[in-house]
Amino acid sequence: MVKTGKPSMDAELDVSVVLPCLNEEKTVATCVQKARQWFEAARLRGEVIVVDNGSTDGSWERAVEAGARVIDEPRRGYGAAHLRGFAEARGRVIVMADADDTYDLSDLGPLVERWWRHYNVVRPHSPLGYRPPAPEAVLPWGASTALSHQMVPVRVT
Repeated sequence: MVKTGKPSMDAELDVSVVLPCLNEEKTVATCVQKARQWFEAARLRGEVIVVDNGSTDGSWERAVEAGARVIDEPRRGYGAAHLRGFAEARGRVIVMADADDTYDLSDLGPLVERWWRHYNVVRPHSPLGYRPPAPEAVLPWGASTALSHQMVPVRVT
């Protein structure tokens, strides 16, 4: 069930930011605002999709007020929320993040730039200190296709 922000299908968007959310009332609006401000500064068409996974604290209201499209996903779990968000996304690039402001959504440029250069999986460095080896951080176009098809059975239409 889409709680707000029915999407218009008149134009493809450049970027969709997908934020799974479970009781993130204190931070979800900040995340949405940062992403929307970045879209504007980068002159890209974008959307922020907050996938609510059963919040009871007013998270979805804060997300709506900040300008997100909020979708209810009754199947519990981070993975279920992401998959629902991916299915709803209209952007050519999908950015996965968290609604707890773990990742700085105010500058998605370095992440999205890699995609424009024909990488199909881009993984940011964790703000918590984990840094994957460089070859795992960014995979060239096609390198992860077989792996991703085995890991996430998603039908693209």
